Amino acid sequence: LVNIGSNPGWQGTGGIQFAVNTWQTRTHPNYPAQFRIAIDTNRDGSADFEIFNQELGGFGATGQNFTFARPITSPSGTGFFFTDADLNSGNAILTVPLSLIGLTPTSQFNFTVSAVDNYFTGAVKSQISNMTFTPATPRFVANGGLGAGTLAPASSAALNVTAVAGGAEASPSQSGLLLLYRNKAAGSEAEAISVTP
Repeated sequence: LVNIGSNPGWQGTGGIQFAVNTWQTRTHPNYPAQFRIAIDTNRDGSADFEIFNQELGGFGATGQNFTFARPITSPSGTGFFFTDADLNSGNAILTVPLSLIGLTPTSQFNFTVSAVDNYFTGAVKSQISNMTFTPATPRFVANGGLGAGTLAPASSAALNVTAVAGGAEASPSQSGLLLLYRNKAAGSEAEAISVTP
């Protein structure tokens, strides 16, 4: 069961995005992979909320992929945004309002990301566990060089990476940056950059 949210009242609390890049491209954002992000808001070792993507309306209903969030004790989720994904791509960005998952910009939380086979077996195929992050205080940020975040075709610019004060304690799991590129060839649409402080 899902509910599509239409209340703009969340906007004052901000949102959060989880970017995923898979080893291989997926023909369609709906199948055969679903991404589930378990959120431990109070860091007690148990998930309190889950963010997940799935086809809007159910299997084979619309072809549209939507991002939902639900309390871990609820069988249904609420969605506000389409999943940012494309055909023949390994990239997906799941966006939710912070208030929908019990967080604020200054909340430190733990999370686990799972890739699930949602077409054949329902099994978890890959997982990154027990990461810690604070939305308002990442460990590293990229700035400078790119201006508003765009770059003309066939050109280059410097990308400056800066350590954020307090970020090592607030977001200790962040080890670098994940850059996602639109309209790139398969296998080159993402770049993981490790940062050595």
